[in-house]
Amino acid sequence: MVLWVKKAWKWTKANSTLLLFVAVGIILLLLGQTQQLKKLFQYRKEMMAKDEEALKSYVEETEKIQQWHESATLALEKELEVKSEKLTKEHKRAIVAAVKEAEGNPDAFAKKINDLWGLDYVPPESLGVVHND
Repeated sequence: MVLWVKKAWKWTKANSTLLLFVAVGIILLLLGQTQQLKKLFQYRKEMMAKDEEALKSYVEETEKIQQWHESATLALEKELEVKSEKLTKEHKRAIVAAVKEAEGNPDAFAKKINDLWGLDYVPPESLGVVHND
């Protein structure tokens, strides 16, 4: 190994001007590249700022959509609750009218309910239930 170091030192002394030119060239190359690197870093910084703005606008748009969805859902739920109340009132009125029309006749009442909502009347006798009148 010592022999190799001696040979390297001898070659360096003999070719010092060549090494000097190579070192100066590398330094100049690096100095020239630093301007390009600065431009590259500046460009990347601008692109990252644009990406951040795009991401912020996307998040804001998503939040607007979520708020719209929530408000639309609440409005729809309120509307359905109102319709549900109306339907139950209409059903109650129809049941009262069916009871009045049947006048104590369970078969007539069952037929009216069947006509209104499609519910089948099963006589209690078929189920084994006996009325104690």
